[in-house]
Amino acid sequence: MNDGMEYTDYFYFCMTQDELFRTHEIETPSIVPPCTATDACYYRRNGWYLDYYDYASASSLLQSQREAGMLPLTIQFGSEEQLLAAATDLAEEDMIFEVFSDIQSFSYWEDPKTYILRIVPK
Repeated sequence: MNDGMEYTDYFYFCMTQDELFRTHEIETPSIVPPCTATDACYYRRNGWYLDYYDYASASSLLQSQREAGMLPLTIQFGSEEQLLAAATDLAEEDMIFEVFSDIQSFSYWEDPKTYILRIVPK
């Protein structure tokens, strides 16, 4: 991945069909049962999902991930609009330096199809 990092991405683990169909096509949909449950979705189950971006919630989530030694720091949002709001505020407006006052730089990437924002503080 970016910055030479290696990590396992669990986005597709227990996702809903709506999430899957944003990035994949199923050739024979009649053999695939509907999957609409969200309780087991990886990001939701771990508490790393936000329907709506707000600085306080995202900041708390990122801090707890960093304290647990996780990299990259990852949040999934409820929509592309919310993902872009978070990326703008945290990355483009440099609010990540308020979340982590001890870092000198960071890298980030956003996925507009999965609504996931990844941040790597340095």
